[in-house]
Amino acid sequence: MNISHTQFTNNNLKDQNQPQTKKTMKDLTSCFSTHAVRVAPNTRSSNACTVTSVYLSRLTSHKEILIRLTWSKNHNGLILTVNLDDLSCSTSQTKTRSTAMPIHLSHKNKGNRTYVSQSCTVELYWDVSHAKYDKVLPEPISGFHVVMYVESELVLLMGDMNHKGLINKSDQHINSPVADTSLVSQKEQVHGCTSYTTKARFHSSEKEHKISINCDEEKHEFSVRLDDYCVVQTKNLKWNFRGNEMIYVDYSPVDMMWDLHGWLSGDNGAQGNGCATFMFMSRTNRKKWLWQLEEDDSVRSNFCFTIQMSRGGH
Repeated sequence: MNISHTQFTNNNLKDQNQPQTKKTMKDLTSCFSTHAVRVAPNTRSSNACTVTSVYLSRLTSHKEILIRLTWSKNHNGLILTVNLDDLSCSTSQTKTRSTAMPIHLSHKNKGNRTYVSQSCTVELYWDVSHAKYDKVLPEPISGFHVVMYVESELVLLMGDMNHKGLINKSDQHINSPVADTSLVSQKEQVHGCTSYTTKARFHSSEKEHKISINCDEEKHEFSVRLDDYCVVQTKNLKWNFRGNEMIYVDYSPVDMMWDLHGWLSGDNGAQGNGCATFMFMSRTNRKKWLWQLEEDDSVRSNFCFTIQMSRGGH
């Protein structure tokens, strides 16, 4: 995920011991988590790719919302789809279906929209008119911005901090409060490849780690390398097509789970065309495995990174 999330500085760390004050647009340097994920080019070219990022945002009114951003590319061109879920609407009687807001960036690469989703007023601004892209991924790496306000609070800021259009919006919303927002999950779906390389941060670490996955159908095995060190190698996939391992990243545990049933059988079901799924989840509770976590704990306390690879084109 090639996103220029703002990073904590030394001044931010010093300010943690100071009395809490209302955050405004001026405090952008400390409004988001450092769970940023940046993707490197594929080791083999793929026909299509989709990147979905999920953010958890807590407004000053204590309302919690989930924001899903999906970057995709198909015959209609580049599309950014935005979904918002109000977690405070917990009962089926009160919760309404979230509104998916697709933006066809190939037709309108700069603009804004205001709409209502689950009783929340959403303001969305974007500008990809000068964006630069990775050779594989549909998500921009520079020269762009995406800004979202919910109930007049800044909940999401992606892209270049010094982008001209972003600076203009900062002037318009200079007194807007800033919600507490963090990246809680990311999913990358790639098609037409047998190996994939990406980079990710876990446990709010400043250090990025390179993750490389290689699936060898002929040998019926796969391997996962972390910073060029082999951390998982599984053979005889006929019996070991699903499994889990615990690995350590920055001396902290990360649960890894895999499912290659679709990859081996070539299923065309919900998982896609012969899909292999790899999931990495940071563990805040060393005594609990991934499947022992409650859904509420999983969303709020752990960063989940998922890679889905399929051999066929899409």
